[in-house]
Amino acid sequence: MPLKDDILPWLNSTVEKPLNTRFSDDFLVKIMSNAKGRLRVVALKNCFKITDEGLLQVIASNPLISKLYLQGCRGLTIEGVIEAVKLHTKANHKLKNLAISEAASSVSQGVKSVVYAPKMKN
Repeated sequence: MPLKDDILPWLNSTVEKPLNTRFSDDFLVKIMSNAKGRLRVVALKNCFKITDEGLLQVIASNPLISKLYLQGCRGLTIEGVIEAVKLHTKANHKLKNLAISEAASSVSQGVKSVVYAPKMKN
């Protein structure tokens, strides 16, 4: 079976150097679609071109994501991150861990003060 047909390598996806600077929303959605809706972990590190739209497309099509790590993704807004968390803490979704670092301070502060997600671990 060719690698492109095997979803196992795509269940835990990390985007970091050197590819992070090339990842746009379209490319992110295309790559993450290889998991066929079964992504478990998404870690985006310094993906400057990723916006709320791209993140939400990935989140919406992968209800099994349990860990979401956003480091240095300055194209994201507080509204987009909150929407992603709200979407992934609904009954049929699995988000348990969220980590945000090196983001615009408004994103980090907003998530700390606005989002209440009872299923998430402390």
